[in-house]
Amino acid sequence: MNSGQSRVKWLPAWALALVLLLFVVGSWEALIRSAALGPEFIDNRALWVSERHRLNGYGGDAIAVLGASRVQRAIHPETLARELGGPVVQLAVEGTSAIPLLEDLAVDPRFRGTVLFSVAPAFSFNRRLSKLDAGNQAEWVAYYRSQSRSRRFEYELRLATQDLFAFRSPDASVTRVLPDVLLRGKLPESNFKMTFADRSVSVDYSKFRTPETPQRMVDLYLENTEAYEADEFADLINYVSAIVTILNVKNCRVIFLRLPSGDIVRDLERRMFPNERFWGYMKRNINAEFIHFEDFPELSGYLSVDGSHVASEKSAAFTKVLAGVIQN
Repeated sequence: MNSGQSRVKWLPAWALALVLLLFVVGSWEALIRSAALGPEFIDNRALWVSERHRLNGYGGDAIAVLGASRVQRAIHPETLARELGGPVVQLAVEGTSAIPLLEDLAVDPRFRGTVLFSVAPAFSFNRRLSKLDAGNQAEWVAYYRSQSRSRRFEYELRLATQDLFAFRSPDASVTRVLPDVLLRGKLPESNFKMTFADRSVSVDYSKFRTPETPQRMVDLYLENTEAYEADEFADLINYVSAIVTILNVKNCRVIFLRLPSGDIVRDLERRMFPNERFWGYMKRNINAEFIHFEDFPELSGYLSVDGSHVASEKSAAFTKVLAGVIQN
């Protein structure tokens, strides 16, 4: 028998194997989607870098959102883009300072848009920031600057599969799903946190194993936060002011935003970071626009049960109101 005949005989076997593979993968995909475990994105360096690259193509129309978890959960990018009339790129990183990215935007000649910088006291006024900084945004900025074209293509391919296939979701990993199926006879519930392609985040507080409460937020503050001394804060603000001056020269609009907090969280922030010494000092020494939620009553009433973040189900409504404040 020649090699050509041998290959012909193997064709049905390969075709059957392919059909079985597609059936298994398709069944797993349908199962994951039926349990609402995907599609979902992983909020990691790859997704952040992809968004940072996307920002470069928008020129003066771009609206870059900087900060930590408060602004990542509060801003609904689609709503903000519709209300302000420009593309919105969510570049906030949970548990981190955005100053390295502000510097990156200042020195990047391609960026000429608007910066919306969320000022969270635990990250903007905290001398223990190195202990609290979980995301280390400086590392992500450095990786963005050094990323090769081949690695960027690889990342974009991975992100495309996350968007297309639910089984690529972190909630749908075999190591997470199979134990629940084998031990409890049913699929696990989706995680409390879901990240979307635009890097907006939705949080379902009913799925937390330990309830997220204002007291827990206060405990985290007390454990990890210490206010800057006056001279240290002055040095920091001088540095930020110099960065903003560079952005001003490029005709960029810079807005510093203080998002809502409430209950005992806000009480503690008032005691640890008095407005006159911190927020007020920024306003006097940085040539930018400032929006503090206490100056705009319409920004109240959107908080989640933890007293520190806007509730996910209210983020679109909150964003629309905030857009009105920005426009006015």
